[in-house]
Amino acid sequence: MMSSHPDPKDRAETAKQRAITDGLYKAYVQKPINNKVVVTKTTTKKATTKKKKK
Repeated sequence: MMSSHPDPKDRAETAKQRAITDGLYKAYVQKPINNKVVVTKTTTKKATTKKKKK
């Protein structure tokens, strides 16, 4: 028995195209992977403690 229902893949594609033209759908674009280590120098300042005189 043949189905009289429209092809689901075709319906999905036309719905996607309609959503793109309406601005409701934006395709995912993967950003380039940046795995370089950023080296930051941190200087530590020694804390000087003064003893109280009695």
